[in-house]
Amino acid sequence: EWQRTYGAMMLDMAYSVREISTGGYILCGVFSGFGNDTLALVRTDAAGEVIWERRYSGGLGRDIGYNVVETQDGGFAVCGFTGPAFALDVQVIKVDADGDVQWTTVVDLGENDYGNAIRHLPDGGFIVLCDHGEYPLFSDGAAYLLRLDATGDVLWTNGFLAPEGLSARGLAVNADGGYTIAGTTDYPVRDVVLIRTDAMGDEVWRRVHGVPGL
Repeated sequence: EWQRTYGAMMLDMAYSVREISTGGYILCGVFSGFGNDTLALVRTDAAGEVIWERRYSGGLGRDIGYNVVETQDGGFAVCGFTGPAFALDVQVIKVDADGDVQWTTVVDLGENDYGNAIRHLPDGGFIVLCDHGEYPLFSDGAAYLLRLDATGDVLWTNGFLAPEGLSARGLAVNADGGYTIAGTTDYPVRDVVLIRTDAMGDEVWRRVHGVPGL
């Protein structure tokens, strides 16, 4: 029906898109990537025409948005990372409907940390799924749940380990208030992992699916 292109002459990438209550869309990603990364949000109308385009730089080297959600007040929250190479931290930015920053939360989990998925919760807070590991192999990688309140303050974090390392991208909020995480064990095993938690992020069960020897 239509196709739109956003950005300039540099390396620009979108990682997530949501249809929003106005009928338009919100995209997150990065403008001018590789060495000059700036986290980007683009809001469009229902036909994909730009309403506003905003860039958010933490000033530490790299800033990328991986996942975005609309919030109860008509604004948006985006998760990703910020920081210099090899010292990245999880970043969550909350903006209003016009893209103006209301708060920013940066969390250091110890190595290179990425916020891969974010969900808005009924109490106004957020749950963020994060990857944590040592660049570039992530052989000691772990997945984390990060719980924030409505103002961005950290309520709790919970980590999930596997002997061969673990990374995760998929996050669901369950009807009982718990969470489900989908990911994979790290190289060279690469098996599918499904983790079910309670509302406090404590693991209830874990399933690993894969082909033996592959």
